[in-house]
Amino acid sequence: MTATTIARRDAGRIDARALVGRAAMAVAAWQALRLARALARDVVAHRRAAAVLGHAWTTIAIPEAPHALRLFARTGGPADADGPPVVLVHGYGVSSRYYVPLAARLASAARVLAPDLPGHGRSDHAPAPLPVPALAGALAAWMRAHDLRGAVLVGQSMGVQVATELAVREPALVSGLVLLGPTVDPSARTAVRLIARAVPTALAERPLLDVAVAWDYVRAGPRMIVREMRHMLGHRVEALLPLLATLAIPTRVLRGARDHIAPQAWTDAVADCAGATAATAVPGGAHAVQYTAPDTVAAAVLAVLADVRAKVRAEVRAAADPAAMAAPSRPARAALGV
Repeated sequence: MTATTIARRDAGRIDARALVGRAAMAVAAWQALRLARALARDVVAHRRAAAVLGHAWTTIAIPEAPHALRLFARTGGPADADGPPVVLVHGYGVSSRYYVPLAARLASAARVLAPDLPGHGRSDHAPAPLPVPALAGALAAWMRAHDLRGAVLVGQSMGVQVATELAVREPALVSGLVLLGPTVDPSARTAVRLIARAVPTALAERPLLDVAVAWDYVRAGPRMIVREMRHMLGHRVEALLPLLATLAIPTRVLRGARDHIAPQAWTDAVADCAGATAATAVPGGAHAVQYTAPDTVAAAVLAVLADVRAKVRAEVRAAADPAAMAAPSRPARAALGV
């Protein structure tokens, strides 16, 4: 092989490497542009939805705090709306911010409120991060302060645990449930396994949601994040689910089809134990399915509201019949305001 041939071969290799490098840079630039455009669209949509909502500050007293706590909440819909109010319960470490798209859609049909639980978002912190039963107690105190009886609770992730705990402890406050991406799957009841599932799930979420969740975690602080994960992993929601079935509370269970934190087998078990209709997998949705598919989740919430109204009417008719033996349940009476 002559020197000229060798030089030509080396030049070809250099040209090929340069071509591959330029192609890789072009692909990276295109992906960055797509991400930036998606983020910009999300910001615009979020601002439009947030403009529909108001906010409220409420002071509550709970046994776990020596002083009263101020809780922030996003609100929507008329205060005198017909039918049960809807309360949106957020998950681990985050705030009610990721409920904005869903709250805006529900505001035209119901009174909707989305509180930041103690230690989350804009709300005050308790002296120590609260376990799930204490968060349910704080939510109950907040609901009483707003005179919310017979509400439909929408819980997401750890919010499912809080909502379930509240429904079992104080059924007069709850008339219906929508459970989104429930935690904790017993097969992943360690921090390592949960994080291993959370990473690919986060990659499937919308860009603005990942930014919002990261900001909420920073605002909550590492102490709260670590302690709350221990509380979440230690809480056995599966022990409470059969009690929901005995209460006969209208319930829907949903998950995103790309949610690794709440796999289908687990959500099916949740629905079965709670006496709910079959769990629904929302195409394209990840863990925060109420953010990625707010229209689908809103339809499920409206379906539960319709079920609650039908249940109330049936129980009132039964109570009015002298031959009837059953009186309306406490959630039904609460939904009627009696």
